[in-house]
Amino acid sequence: CCLSQLSSLQSAPLYFPSHEVESRMSRTFSDLLSALPFEFSAPAANPVITSPITENAREVKPGGAFVARKGRNTDGHRYISQAVANGAAAIVGELPFDQVRADLQDVPYAQVSDGYQAFGYLAAAYEGFPSRRLVVIAVTGTDGKTTTSTIAYHILKAAGVKVGLSSTVSAVIGDTEIPTGLHVTTPPAHE
Repeated sequence: CCLSQLSSLQSAPLYFPSHEVESRMSRTFSDLLSALPFEFSAPAANPVITSPITENAREVKPGGAFVARKGRNTDGHRYISQAVANGAAAIVGELPFDQVRADLQDVPYAQVSDGYQAFGYLAAAYEGFPSRRLVVIAVTGTDGKTTTSTIAYHILKAAGVKVGLSSTVSAVIGDTEIPTGLHVTTPPAHE
């Protein structure tokens, strides 16, 4: 039935996670911010972002950008100074500049209304919008998502389509299978 239509999927390139390609990434802060579909306060400086975007201050690498946002259990704005100490080249947050100025140590800051959404857009922009080069099939529902996804994965793979899979059990990218652990179905934006 549908296998004859799968040939158009052959051209979809295989995407590898950021840790495998990050050394090739480099974007200016303004380039990243321009990907936001909502208003933000533009910083005066425009550093080059040479390491990934993260919302975990412990994961900030020199040249990276840190997104501070209010979460369920903690407020990421409390960790701006740690992100700066780890080498953040830019900070994005939800609080007004005056409330975080002391922690920034002259690192450029952009205020956004929704740090959670901003994180997704900024991470995608940093990576060159990889999902725009993929055909994505999503399975939603209460029960059977992993089974359905796995069956679809094997059907497409048997048809010769370059295919990946993300489920509660594992993520499969090319020939590499990575356990997802803790039954997390949606990886964070930067993963």
